Amino acid sequence: MLNINNLRHDEIQNLTNDELHEAVALLENAQPSERQAQLLNRALDEIDEREQWQDEGQPDWAQEWEDFGEVYDDDPTYI
Repeated sequence: MLNINNLRHDEIQNLTNDELHEAVALLENAQPSERQAQLLNRALDEIDEREQWQDEGQPDWAQEWEDFGEVYDDDPTYI
């Protein structure tokens, strides 16, 4: 379980998606303080940013490699 008392503003970007959503739930239900409000805003911004990247319709690197991996030859013989 995530401990929001020890959570720092700069650590939010390193949380997994599950940890990030857990942090938001904990912060929304916590006693309001300036620090917790800042953490909540940062966590919500991080969720929005991640969802924006997911909504672009771009495949992840694993799908790219599966589709086009043979094109990315590190040692081409034709050069």
